[in-house]
Amino acid sequence: MALLRCGYSLSYTFWTCLVLLYEWFGNELSRMFDFWFVPFIVILPFIVWVVVIITLLIRNALNRNWRRVASIIVAPIIAVFFWWGLGKLGVTPDLVYLEIKKPAYMREISRFKVDGDNRLLSWDWGSTGFAVTADCDYTLFYDESDQIILLPSARSADWNKRLDKNQRLLLKAYPKWYADQHPAPHGNITVEHLEGHFYLVKYWTW
Repeated sequence: MALLRCGYSLSYTFWTCLVLLYEWFGNELSRMFDFWFVPFIVILPFIVWVVVIITLLIRNALNRNWRRVASIIVAPIIAVFFWWGLGKLGVTPDLVYLEIKKPAYMREISRFKVDGDNRLLSWDWGSTGFAVTADCDYTLFYDESDQIILLPSARSADWNKRLDKNQRLLLKAYPKWYADQHPAPHGNITVEHLEGHFYLVKYWTW
């Protein structure tokens, strides 16, 4: 409370967190729901936020309100570390989207017949990319054997034979932890564990 009485304001941090949350989920919405116009809507609040922050920073500096200046400067740092921390804890837009769609996926999985093998299903999760950026295709996989997260050389021959033509990209897919430590081509197709037997495969093209 003493910090607030001295002129430091938490409101800048609060609004910065909301803006970053909007940016975080807005970009994912464009991929998940194929809303091509979302990136243009998402960038507008960010531009407005930058203009407002710079204006407030200059005004408070001219008024020599240094505690408010400190509030504005620190706000983006706190907000970025807050959302970064949530990401490290596994709270990501992909996981949130999975939880929303999971009941429908589980119903589909329960209808899928198993003839002595573990179930392996996949769903298209959209793509991102523009003319001047790398393209990335997202595919959600459900693999009861969990071999998908292994290195390609460690997966069984029987598992590889089960892949249909839309799943053949997995033959060159590497776990994200391995791809992060080794540059392309290992980083071209990555597998990331979301929860349970659900995995997200990202296919990057340049």
